[in-house]
Order: sequence, then structure tokens, then C-alpha cells
Amino acid sequence: MRKSCVIAEIGINHNGNIEEALSLIKASAEAGCFGIKFQYRNLRRAYSEKNSNEIGDTLLKSEIERCYLSPENIIKLSKVSKEKYNLKVGISFFTEEDLDDFEEINSHFDFYKVPSVEFTNNTLIKKLCSFNKLILLSLGCQDEETILSQIEWLDVNKVVLMHCISNYPLEIYNAKLGYIKHLQEIWGGRIGYSSHDKDWKMCIPAFTMGIDFIERHITNNKNDIGLDHSTSSTPSEFREICYYSEELPMALKGDTKRSLNSGELINK
Repeated sequence: MRKSCVIAEIGINHNGNIEEALSLIKASAEAGCFGIKFQYRNLRRAYSEKNSNEIGDTLLKSEIERCYLSPENIIKLSKVSKEKYNLKVGISFFTEEDLDDFEEINSHFDFYKVPSVEFTNNTLIKKLCSFNKLILLSLGCQDEETILSQIEWLDVNKVVLMHCISNYPLEIYNAKLGYIKHLQEIWGGRIGYSSHDKDWKMCIPAFTMGIDFIERHITNNKNDIGLDHSTSSTPSEFREICYYSEELPMALKGDTKRSLNSGELINK
């Protein structure tokens, strides 16, 4: 078993505040994370009047507006993450057009994320594939037929399939972590887990299944106003998550003939 890369999803938990974003970046680095990730939606395109017909669109639109960071500010934060904290930086996009808001986009990000709702957005996926960077593709809300159809053409060298159950929060009895094993059987590439679990400790059994990546939202205050804070983990919890990511591969060794360690020999 190898170490899983832990990604702290900052998302919109910065509340549109640069200083809060910097605080979360620093906390992610101190916890031992592999990387951090942002989300971006263009305010003119996201939930515009012509496509805001679904229940909850008004709430989502107000949250997107409240938590908006400009491409220029996201790029500044990306530079700080890389140069000061040696973190890998990723970003989620929901539409191909939003990529054009970033100049020299591929120089600022180490990986990209396609959210569950855009799982079949092939225009977006193909555009991201052209950048030759790693793409995390979330499977939330997708049935087996859709998943099998989609992975037929995806590049196993570029795409990480992220097991995800789109419940917020995700109760333990709905986690379906066994699906990770199924993905490993049907997909020849890397596998990850996008955790919305009510209890962060559900990351531990996910680690034991040999995932390559895990992502979870990070927040300084679970009681803060916003859509994602309540299903996020604090910096102290992220330190625990990173600890188990680092140490579990060693703990799970021993699937060979039994031998005694030095302590056992002394005690014997």
C-alpha cells in the first residue's frame, strides 16, 4: 500500500476573503497536505437568469457572489501556495468558457478537477486533457451505465476517478467505500476519494483500500455561514488525516511470513 495524496479543498470556504484563503493555505501546508484546490465560476455565466430555473439556484447564486475571488487573486494565491508552502495547486471548473478567464492558465495549476455535475461535460474534459495535467473526475450522482460509458474514452494516464457520494453530509451507512475496489477492477488508472463524510474518520478506511488521492474541504470554523463549512474539516482534523495517510502504509505491512521485530525479540 502506498501513501495517499491529501488535497485540502478550499473551494469557497475562504468566504471571498483573501486573508482567510491565505490562512487555509497555511493550515493545509502545516497539516502535511499534498496540495490545495480552489473552485471558480464566472459571475456573469453562473446561474444567470436564463439558466436559473431549478430549486436552490437563488441560494447558490448568492453564495457564489458572496464567495467570489477573481482569477487574478486566485493566481496570486496559487503562487503563494507553490513558492512559500511547496503545495500543489488545483482548481475546479464547471464550464469550458471559464477557463478563458485565466491568462496562461496551465502555468498556474498542477491539476484540475471536474465536479460530479459535469461528469459528462466532454467539451470541458477534453479541453482540460489537452493541458497534459492530472484531472480529478468526480463520480457523484452518476449511475453505473453512465460511468462505464464515460471511462471507455478517458485516458488512464491523465484521469483520476474519484469515488464520491453526493450527500452533504454523508452518513456512514451511505459511504459505499467498497465501490473503490470495484473501480480498481474496471479502471486501469488511479483512484481517489472525494470525502463529504459527516465524520472525517471515514477517511481512514478509505486509505486502507489503496486510494491514490483523497480530497476533503478545509475550514477554520465549521459553524461559519456558507454551504460547505459544516461538512469540512478543521486544520487539527487535517493533521490527523495527513498523519494516517503517512503512517497507515507502514501499519498495514506484514502480509508475508511472520518474523519478530527487535522489541519482540527482547521481550521473548
